[in-house]
Amino acid sequence: MTNPFLPLEKIATGRVRTHPIPRRKPPETEQNLTQRQRHAQKLQADIASIQPIQPLDSESASPLDISAPMPFLIRADPSLQQRDQLKSCGLEVVTTLPDDYAVVAAEDLSQLQDKLTLFLDESRGGGKVAGIWEILDGQERLQYLLSPGLFRQWEQLPDHQPYTVDIGVACLGVQTQIPSPPQQQEREVDERYLRRFDRWQKQCEQQRWQWQVVREERLESLRQFIQRDDGQITSLIDGKVVDAADLADSFTVRIALTGAGLRELALNYPYVFELKEVSQRKPSAHSRKAANGLFPLEI
Repeated sequence: MTNPFLPLEKIATGRVRTHPIPRRKPPETEQNLTQRQRHAQKLQADIASIQPIQPLDSESASPLDISAPMPFLIRADPSLQQRDQLKSCGLEVVTTLPDDYAVVAAEDLSQLQDKLTLFLDESRGGGKVAGIWEILDGQERLQYLLSPGLFRQWEQLPDHQPYTVDIGVACLGVQTQIPSPPQQQEREVDERYLRRFDRWQKQCEQQRWQWQVVREERLESLRQFIQRDDGQITSLIDGKVVDAADLADSFTVRIALTGAGLRELALNYPYVFELKEVSQRKPSAHSRKAANGLFPLEI
C-alpha cells in the first residue's frame, strides 16, 4: 500500500511576500478621475487667477517682483499634502490646515501645468492632479495666517502706523522629509544593519545641511522684502536669530514695519505660515544696549 504521507523535500524559509492593499481614493479624487476634462478646466481657470496681490492704497517703495514665488491655498487629498507628494507638481507645502486645506508656494506654475497635461492625456505622472481638489487665491489664506487680533483689524490697518509682529517662516523647501530611522530586521546581521543605519545618518546630515541653506536664503529674502517698506528684523544680533523658535524646517523672528508693509507681507511673502501682533512694551536702557540699537517699535 502506498504511503499517502510523503515527506517534504524542501521547506521554504524567509519572509512571506505580501502585496499591500491599495488605499481607497477619496470620492472627490475618484470623481475627478472619471471627469478629467471638467476637473482640468477648473484647475486651469484657478491657476490663471493666481497673481501677486498689490495692496490697495499702498505707498510701497517699489513694485512687486512678478517672478517671485506665489503663495496660494489649495484643498487636496490629505495624503498628497506630504511635501514629497506635491513637490513633483512644483508645490511646496508651507503649512497644513483643517478641512483638507494647505497653504502652498510655487516657484513656477509650469510644473503644475505640465502635470495637468499628463492628467488630461491619462499619461504616467499626472495622477496626482486628481487629488488636488481646489485652488484658491492667496487672499483666502489670511484667515489662517493672521492672529485673531490682526485679522479683526485687517480692513482698517493705517498705512503709516508702526507695528511689531512675530512671523513664522517655513524653510523646508521642496526637499524630501527625513525618513524614520531604519529598524533591524529579524535575522538581519548587525553588520548589514549598521551599514543601513550609517546611510540613514548621512542622509539626515545632508538633509539638515540643505535645510540650513534654505533657511539662510529665506531669512535674507524676508529682510529684503520688508526693507522695501522700510521695515526691519528687530530680533537679529550679530547675524543670529534671537527670541525665535529655531526649528529645522522653520524659524520665527520679530519684525517692525508699517501697516502698508504688513499688508504686503501677509499677502505676497510666499513662505509665511503665521503672523501675530506683539503686545506693546517699552524697551529698557539695558535692552536697547543689548540689542545693539534694534528694538521693537512701540505700538
